[in-house]
Order: sequence, then structure tokens, then C-alpha cells
Amino acid sequence: MDEVPLSRSERAELERLRAEAAARRAGTRSGRRGARWVGASVVLVLAALIGMLSVVVLYGRDQLLDTDRYVATVAPLAQDDDVRAAVSDRVAEAVNEHLDIETYIDQAVDAIQTRGAPDALDALAAPIASAVDGFVDDQVRAVVYSDRFAQLWTGANATAHEAVAAILRGEASETLDVQGDMLYIDLGPLVEQVKNALVDRGLTIAERIPAVSVQFPLIEVRGLANAQGAAQLLDVLAWALPLTAIALLLAGVWIAPNRRRALLIGALLLAGAMAVLLIVVALARTITLANLPDEVRSPQAVASVYDIVVRFLTAGAQTAIVVALIVAVLAWLAGPGAAATAIRRAASKALDLTAEGLARTGLPLGPVPAFLSRNRRALEWVAVVLSLVWLILWPHRGASGALWITLALAVAVTVIEVLARTEDRTRPAAAAA
Repeated sequence: MDEVPLSRSERAELERLRAEAAARRAGTRSGRRGARWVGASVVLVLAALIGMLSVVVLYGRDQLLDTDRYVATVAPLAQDDDVRAAVSDRVAEAVNEHLDIETYIDQAVDAIQTRGAPDALDALAAPIASAVDGFVDDQVRAVVYSDRFAQLWTGANATAHEAVAAILRGEASETLDVQGDMLYIDLGPLVEQVKNALVDRGLTIAERIPAVSVQFPLIEVRGLANAQGAAQLLDVLAWALPLTAIALLLAGVWIAPNRRRALLIGALLLAGAMAVLLIVVALARTITLANLPDEVRSPQAVASVYDIVVRFLTAGAQTAIVVALIVAVLAWLAGPGAAATAIRRAASKALDLTAEGLARTGLPLGPVPAFLSRNRRALEWVAVVLSLVWLILWPHRGASGALWITLALAVAVTVIEVLARTEDRTRPAAAAA
């Protein structure tokens, strides 16, 4: 049958129906796309928050359950002038308290006067006591500022770490005392060293000093009592939370309609979360110093202790920020923008020119270029994975460490690309010959 041509009104009605159907399809696609972006955004925000929490949990696990890590954290305190000065004052006070020089001198003067010495001898008691006190202070400082102090400090803290674990288990400790939220370390062994030094230098009355426990405030940890039952949970969360953050990040990128853009957003969210963590650490420092207990006599020493103790936490956050920003930059460079496209073309041209120059030198590279040309992508991914492992295991993490590892990765990828492109240029030349 011959088709009957549509009238003008029928043609208009058909076009209208087609337009409505196209609009409905576009609206459906747009609605689905928007819903996917909402879901991806929620997942990426959760990934950033859990990533921030992972850094805190990893730091806490290392400090509370890893003795070597804890000792590495507090060891630099032995070289801090404010800490040494505070320790010296506390030990000298304990030594003078147990020596009781004034009473000893008064007894000696009374004994001499009973044998006919003039009463004017009483005037010499105070200067003699002051001189002895100064001598004791000098001996204490000599011990505290010697190499021996660093060994005593490290040994005391290594022992104290076991006490921290005992406190977390709710057990008693003889080497570390907890009063409220303040941790105190026992400087008794240091007093014993000072006692021996005084006796060796002729102050035999120092033998009277008994074995004493001198509590030195180390750091305030709010909520420690509530955390005593969480040691095992902390050990589990130390690996569960990072894996969860990575899984959520990958899920958010997978859900999003534009995965490259989702990766860029996720990286920026992670960097922002880590920046918030650094701000919280700085605020906690201010609050801690503003609410020190009355028995803390050296706020400067507490500030030094705080800065040194949290340095691994800040280094972890800084590392995450640098890595996240690098990922964000790479995601941007992979985009269709004019600037990103121009940068990619310039980099590719530079690699081509370098490879061409290397090919013209005639250096005997053997089968290496051919192997790299066949496996360049796999080898580049291997380099990325090794860089991540290096970043995780390297003890000197931080912003500078992450940048050095990124630079090493860039050099490795550049070498792979140049040698692979050298093979790509020598192959057509050989075929033409």
C-alpha cells in the first residue's frame, strides 16, 4: 500500500510527540546522572573522613602498642633544651630535698660550737648551704647534659611504654603514673646517677639519698581512662580503616558518571580533611598549654614535648595532603581542558625529542627498548605500586618525603617512556633500510 502523506497539522503533531519523547529521555538520563553524582559525593566525603580518622588511628596504634615507634617518638626529647632544663630542676629539687643540707650544716656548726667555737660561726651556715646547693645543681646539670642522659631517657621510656600498655589494659604500673589525664615518667634512675656523681666528687652525705621515685609530667592525654578497654580494637582499626577508606574512594569514583572528575574531587576532599586534622592538632596544642595542671612548672617543656610527640601525626597528615594533591593534579592533567591538553602535548613532544636524540647516538641499548615498548604500561603501574609501598614503609614520611618519592616515580616513568619510544623510532627506520 502506498503511504498516505501526512498533513501539515499531523506532521506538526508528530514532531511535537518526538520532541516530548526526547525531552523525557534526556530528563531521565539527567536525573540518573544527578543521582549518581549525589551518591558518589556522599561516598567520597565518607572516604575522606575515614581517611583522616585512619591517620589518627595509625598514629595512636604506633604510639601505644609499638615500643620501637614510641621510643623513636620520645627520643629527641632528650636533646631538647627546655625538657633538659625542666628535668634538671626537678631532679635537683628531689636531691636537695633528701640531702637536707641546711639541717646537716646546722648540726655540724652546733657540734663545733660545743667544742669552743665562737657564736659567729652561725653566720657561715647559710653561705655554706648555698654553696652546697649550687654544687648539687652543677652536678645535676652535668649529668642531664651528658650523653648518659640520652641513654637513661631512652631506657626509661622503653620501660615506660610497657607500662602504658599495662595502663590500657587496666593494670597497675610501677614505672609510669597516671593522675587524671596526665602521664608521668619516673626519673628515679637519673637521681641515682646524680647521687653517684656527688659521692664520687666528695659529697659523701649524698649516700643518705634513698632510692626515690621522681615523677616528671610527660604529656596530657585526655580521655585515657575511657580508652583503656580499646587497645585490641585500636589494633584492628589500624588496618581496617585505611582499607575502608580506599574501598570507599574507589567506589565513589566507580559510581560517578565522570570517573576522572570524581577522582579529582575525592583527592581534594581527602586533602581538605587532612588540613582539618592539622588545624585540630594545632588547636589541641593551644588548649593543652592553656589548661596545664598546677604541678607542671615548665610550660615550655610541655610545649616541646607536645610538638615532638605529635610530629609523626602531623607528618602523616602532610604526607596524605601531598599525595592527594598530586593525584588531583594528575586527574586534572588527564582531562579535556585546553591547558591540560597543551601540557600533555608538550610533555609528549619532549619525550619524543629525547627518544629521537637517544636513537641518533647509536648507543647499544640491547633488547631493553624492545622489552619496554611491549610492557611499558605494566611497568609504569609496577613503578606506581612500588612508590606507594615505599611511601608506606619509609620512616621519614612527610611533605618532603612524599615529594621525593613522587620525583623518583616521575624519573622512573620518564626513563621507561624514553627508552620505549626509542624502540618505536628505530623500528620504522630499520624496516625502511
